[in-house]
Amino acid sequence: DERYVRFGAIGSSDILSILPYGQLLCVECKVGKNKLSRSQRDWLERAKEAGAKTCVVDSRDELMAEI
Repeated sequence: DERYVRFGAIGSSDILSILPYGQLLCVECKVGKNKLSRSQRDWLERAKEAGAKTCVVDSRDELMAEI
C-alpha cells in the first residue's frame, strides 16, 4: 500500500540541524528551476528572525559554502 506521509510542519526545511556552536540550521534543497512555496518562504523567514542560519541550496558544494 503506497501513500504519502508528511513529517514535520508544513513548509519546514528539508534539513534541520544544529551547528557546532548551537545555532539551528535550516536548509531548503532545490534543483533546477524549482521555487520556494509560500509556506517554505514563511518558514525560513520565521526561522531567520528567531536566530537560525537559513539557506536554499542546489548542491552539497553550495551547502558547504553556506555553512
